[in-house]
Amino acid sequence: MFLSNIFDFAYKANNRNVALLRAHYAEGKYQGSGKGLLLVLLLVLLAIGGLFVWAAWTLGAALWHWGESVQW
Repeated sequence: MFLSNIFDFAYKANNRNVALLRAHYAEGKYQGSGKGLLLVLLLVLLAIGGLFVWAAWTLGAALWHWGESVQW
């Protein structure tokens, strides 16, 4: 029952959003594409990916140096 309510809510919200978008386009309020937004999103994702790579590299180097200094 709970799952069907969630699906029904999501389906109705999606239909409402599609109707609003179609009305927006029909009124001529559409002013361009989302290329700029997609470019910014891509750059942010690349920056986050770069941070993950840098963090992994730094952690790996620190562990490597720590492993060399420990008497095994």
